[in-house]
Amino acid sequence: MIKQVQILKVVTYGFKGYEQQYTFLFNGVGKNIIIGDNGDGKSSIGEAIAWAFTGKNIEGNTKELNIINNKGKVACVTVTFLDEMGFEHELQRKANSSVTIKFDGTRKVKKHYQY
Repeated sequence: MIKQVQILKVVTYGFKGYEQQYTFLFNGVGKNIIIGDNGDGKSSIGEAIAWAFTGKNIEGNTKELNIINNKGKVACVTVTFLDEMGFEHELQRKANSSVTIKFDGTRKVKKHYQY
């Protein structure tokens, strides 16, 4: 079981305000600062990470996630991270009429939800 992670990269598309694919790189050491105006999507980066790992929003709720962009039919978040042993992993959660989760390229779970 992985207990601690160090996030290296987050890639989103169709997630909340991110209609196109966006890549966010983290320096991996210490804290990262995200700066932007209101409505620029700063909170959505945290929401994307929380959703990728847990399937819930940043407050821990699954109701009214509203994750799929208004102009799309799919939301996808891929998080690349190091585990506590220094091994790199990739976690991807993708939602349309169902949710698919891949860990290191292998599909683990598929559930049907209405997003």
